[in-house]
Amino acid sequence: MATAPKRGTKFVEVGLREFWRDLREGFIDITRGTTGGSIIYVMGDYGEGKTFLCSYTREQVRSLWDHGFATSYIEVRSFDSLVDFVAIYRQIVKNIRAPTGDSGLEKILLSFVEQFPNRQQLNQRIAQLNLEPDFAQKIRFLWTYAKRDEERSITMRWIMGESGLQADLLHYIAEKGFAKLEEDEVDDYLTGIKRIIQDLGAEGLFIFIDEAEQRTAQPDPTTVRRILVNIKRLHNNVNTDERYSQTIFLLAGTRDLWVAMNTQDEAMRQRMQIQRDIPRLNKAEFVALGLKVARVYDIAFGCNASSRLSEDVLEGWVDHLTKGAIALTPRDFLTQKPTNRESFLAKLELMRLQPELSARNAFATT
Repeated sequence: MATAPKRGTKFVEVGLREFWRDLREGFIDITRGTTGGSIIYVMGDYGEGKTFLCSYTREQVRSLWDHGFATSYIEVRSFDSLVDFVAIYRQIVKNIRAPTGDSGLEKILLSFVEQFPNRQQLNQRIAQLNLEPDFAQKIRFLWTYAKRDEERSITMRWIMGESGLQADLLHYIAEKGFAKLEEDEVDDYLTGIKRIIQDLGAEGLFIFIDEAEQRTAQPDPTTVRRILVNIKRLHNNVNTDERYSQTIFLLAGTRDLWVAMNTQDEAMRQRMQIQRDIPRLNKAEFVALGLKVARVYDIAFGCNASSRLSEDVLEGWVDHLTKGAIALTPRDFLTQKPTNRESFLAKLELMRLQPELSARNAFATT
């Protein structure tokens, strides 16, 4: 529990249901049955719950509507990964997962091509999906090489944007020399993958880009400008390119990054007027969070800390942590305040090790 859970978020969710309903009504449901996609900007300071929101939303959308969305989650710990558009694409496709199970992109694409007993039927479906020529050719190669490991691997590495493929192997996919997937091909490949995902029954593709790092300095202006170009491109794609229908991006970033971008671009400032702030928890919600986490902790470690923990003890603990009007985040509450060794989770561990210790004594503030 020291980091945001990737699964089972409903068991510890506090204060997000209305926020999620707002996102769904304002950005997701409006794309259903249309030719549009959507991009959601969410802001929150370090520890306020951006990663948890991404995990919670991912679990929701994997069963959304009739068949659920395929998803891809990118955890950004270096801004360099947002500077190169091909690098963004590479991370997206690497982390694509089907709505059910954990099938990655290769298994998804193989599930598609293996439906067709002959090349004619494959070509008919490619035409129906209106796949762009170069991407369509790679799908044909994947069908041809489905049972040949080396050739299939080369094809998948190209589709996933890998650079540095050996020149002597590129002839398998009709490429030569030092060729690689180029930036101007990314839209063709990403939207082609999304169409195949939909053809297999999913509603669309939901992509999360989560700024999951704590920085001590402002982003470099040059880096910000290059990131801005890519985000504007994504924004324009989902709003103007019909190939991006039912493709939804959720960008979760810290306020200082977005502020830095706003100061450089008036159009970006206008776009960011539709951003949503992560809701901050109040005292009652922190108490509810503590009780939920304690129950999960008991299940995980086979102890009984939650049965000894009461609302009034937690209310006193929250008051102690917020004295002097100190802002409190979920990360602070669970693992950081007043110190890592005296945090809420540290107290639960103490209660686990000392089954007779009362919660009032464990959470004593004097």
